This record gives sequence, C-alpha cells and structure tokens, in this order.
Amino acid sequence: MKRLLIDTMGLHLRRFGGFAEAEMKRAIAFPEYFTPTDGDFNITAFQIDYPSKFATLSHGQILGSIMGAGIDRDVIGDIITDGLNWQFMCESEMADYVHAQVDKIGKIKVKLKEIDPEQIIHPTDESEEVTTTVSSRRVDTLVSDGFHISRHHAKELVDGGQVRINWVTSDRPDLELSIKDIVSVRGFGRIVIKDILGMTKKDKIRIVIDVYNRNK
Repeated sequence: MKRLLIDTMGLHLRRFGGFAEAEMKRAIAFPEYFTPTDGDFNITAFQIDYPSKFATLSHGQILGSIMGAGIDRDVIGDIITDGLNWQFMCESEMADYVHAQVDKIGKIKVKLKEIDPEQIIHPTDESEEVTTTVSSRRVDTLVSDGFHISRHHAKELVDGGQVRINWVTSDRPDLELSIKDIVSVRGFGRIVIKDILGMTKKDKIRIVIDVYNRNK
C-alpha cells in the first residue's frame, strides 16, 4: 500500500544500506527531477579495531554490546565480517554518539574507526542452508525448526516482541511466511526463506532456509 501511494504521488523509492549487499537499508522517496546519491542516505561505516591475535568477536557480542550502551537497534545497520575484520553500519546522525559510547565488546577493549565506503569489506556468508519439512509456514513453526527450540518457546518469543519480520516487530505467531521473508529473533539470529519446494506425501511443506546464528 505504501508503494502504491508513492507511485500515485509520482515519487520513486530507493533503498541503500551502506554497501551493495546490505540487508538493512534506509529508504528515500524522491521525485523524477532528483537522483539521490549514496551519501544522501546518511550512513556511516565503522571498523572495529580489536586485538585479533588474542580475541574473537561474534555478531551477537557486537550487537549486544552496542545495545547495552543504550543505542537502539534501529540505529545500527548490517554487522559484517570477512572472517577476521568486523565492521558495522549506523545512521550518521548517531555516529558521534556511537563512537563515544562503544569502547568494549563484551570484555574486549575496542576502538571504532570511521571508514570510507571503498574500505567496506566484502562479507563472508555465515549462513547455513537447511532443507527441512514443516507442518506450516507460521512464524513460530519456522523459528522453532530453524533454531531447534520448542514451539512453545518460539511462540513466547513472538508474543514477547523478540521477533521481527522483514525488520518490523511482529506479535503474530500465526503469520504465514513467504519466499525471501527475513525472520530476526533477538538472541538467536535470523532465518531467510530461500525456497518453498512444495508438499510431501505426508502433507508437510518442504522448504529451504538460510540460518544465521548470532551466537556463533
């Protein structure tokens, strides 16, 4: 419906997250006579300098430490790694505050260094592709199967506001998912619906999902 409104108003929509493969993006609606540049999205990229010979970082540690500093999740974009280096995107409006507040990841002393767009690494794919069968395409079913937790626990996570569908918080455990939907679960990671292969002889749905575990 929002896209229909934009089209009716004669506006175009462009999304950008700091680099081409970014999943979390900011959006700009613009008229025909204006062409936004990457800089118009106000995204700052940070490199995390840490003692890599003596310590390891994880997505969960980084996000948890940033949020523990009182920074809202919506301020932070993708957190990426090439296996050694770690970087993250954030809203430029909050960049100075983030830089001042984050000096530790867990117990590891770190320094945040603002970097230019050409210094952003090409992230490695940390996902695990899983082909499985489920009884339905409900959110709680997919969360239960993807992270190997009980259906009851999965429903509690949704009811407690710990689950986002395509980056929007959802409190509906019965919501049915489709191909390319992204399910983010705080403290666990995220699931991307890669393909739906059809029904089995036992009336199960065969699906392919990519699972990103933030605790790894």
